[in-house]
Amino acid sequence: MIRPLSILSLLLLAAPAAAGELRATIANVKPHGGTVMVGLYASPDTYTRDERMAGVQLAPLAGTVTAVFAGLPPGRYALAVFQDADGDGRLSTNLVGIPTEAYGFANNPAAAFGKPGFDAVAVTVGDGVADTAVALTP
Repeated sequence: MIRPLSILSLLLLAAPAAAGELRATIANVKPHGGTVMVGLYASPDTYTRDERMAGVQLAPLAGTVTAVFAGLPPGRYALAVFQDADGDGRLSTNLVGIPTEAYGFANNPAAAFGKPGFDAVAVTVGDGVADTAVALTP
C-alpha cells in the first residue's frame, strides 16, 4: 500500500531545483578592441581571492554585448568585467597598479582605489532572470 506521504516525498524529490539566470549588459565596449572577459563570483571570499565560479569571453563586435549565466542556484553573485586589449588574459595595470585596460563591475560602483567590495557589485539571483548593467571605463 502506497501512503500519500510517500507519494508527496517522491514528487518533491523529482521536482527540479530552482535555477536562475543572470544577464549582464556591458556597455562602452570598443569594437575589435580585445575580448571582453566576464567573471562571476559566488561569495565574498572567492571574489577577494579572484577565484571565478564561471567565466565568459565575448567577441567585441558592437559597443554593447551581453553575458548570460544560466542554471545558477538562487543567491548573490559578484560580476567583474574587463576588455583584454593586449590579449594576455588578465587585466593589465601600470607600475602603480592602475588598470590600463577598460574594466567595470555589476551595479557600476565607483572604484577609485582598488576594486569595490563584494556587496557593491553583488546581484541577487532568484529562480527567474536577473539583469544588471556594466559600463566599462573609457
